[in-house]
Amino acid sequence: EYCLSYLFTARDFGDGTLGLAWMGSILPNNRGGICEKSAKDIYEGQRVIKTLNTGMITVINHNTR
Repeated sequence: EYCLSYLFTARDFGDGTLGLAWMGSILPNNRGGICEKSAKDIYEGQRVIKTLNTGMITVINHNTR
């Protein structure tokens, strides 16, 4: 039912980064973007299903909340 997932964390990413997410592309053969369907892929020699509709946000920046 949902096409976008976010994870909230207390990890201090380097260089003042506040979050990470897959970025979509307007190019026809590139993956990513809101509500794109999951796709089969190969990861470390194993077949997996990936979804790129994910992101992470942290509540800590430069070791400060």
